[in-house]
Amino acid sequence: MSQVPILEVQDLTVRFGALTAVDRLSFALAARETLAIVGESGCGKSVSAMAILRLLPATARLGGRVLFRGQDLVRLDETELAGLRSRGAAMIFQDPLSALNPVMRVGEQIAEVVRRHDGASRAAARRRALELLAQVRITDPERRLDDYPHRLSGGMRQRVMIAMALAARPALLIADEATTALDVTIQAQILKLLWSLQQELGMALILISHDLAVVAEMADRVLVMYAGRKIEEQPADSFFQRPLHPYSRGLLRARPVAGHWQEDLAEIPGVVPALDALPAGCAFAPRCAEAIAACHAEAPPLARHGAGFAACIRIPQLALQEAT
Repeated sequence: MSQVPILEVQDLTVRFGALTAVDRLSFALAARETLAIVGESGCGKSVSAMAILRLLPATARLGGRVLFRGQDLVRLDETELAGLRSRGAAMIFQDPLSALNPVMRVGEQIAEVVRRHDGASRAAARRRALELLAQVRITDPERRLDDYPHRLSGGMRQRVMIAMALAARPALLIADEATTALDVTIQAQILKLLWSLQQELGMALILISHDLAVVAEMADRVLVMYAGRKIEEQPADSFFQRPLHPYSRGLLRARPVAGHWQEDLAEIPGVVPALDALPAGCAFAPRCAEAIAACHAEAPPLARHGAGFAACIRIPQLALQEAT
């Protein structure tokens, strides 16, 4: 795996008026590396991804830096951004039926991306669209090329979305809950496809998911977000063997375990706080069984712990308790 980052996010901040949706998010990502971003709904995962590609509405105010191959995306104008999206970075959205144009044939939609990227003729773009449908393993691609989205299954529509994303041969691909609505068999096929295409094309992949089983299978590193902040980042193996933050441990306890009957899953009490009602100290403290008075007084800094990082003042004490 290359150690030269394709993407470096440095203190990315997203504000909507007085509300801070993403607070000083930082990470780096290399070619063929997969970073999984996890957390409950409302934690800032999708907003962060859309901010990276500058897909947020004009009301969003961005701070920090997003360096894609050394170029700061935060400071590009719209013309430069359009060029970047057509050449180097792409995103797969959660709901392909709403993301695809219902009145255009899927081949036309893929070919449009090819024409914008390569300046190809209509005939050449159609041939390339056919190649892409075959590349994403759609059965009978010649016939499906002229289908409308509503005539395809959910799994096939998601493959069309992947084909459109790959049309620009991106160095960076963001998959935002790309398999959530699919059944387990189709989900496994899509994940296998993403992995094989990533290795073939050398893409860096950001995987946003609620599904920790998917994360365990796909990710090289895991980044946990809560209330707009990064609260943990670790290599995937370390994360699943020894999560650092109490919130991460709660997420792992709440997942079903294959081969074990569980009448009731463990749950994290309470909900993610609203952005306009964040507590004074650690945002997770009101839900945390390990919280002490200091946790409610001041937000903890992100600190290194072994190969990872976490924002929790209790980690040394909790580690000592586990050791004894």
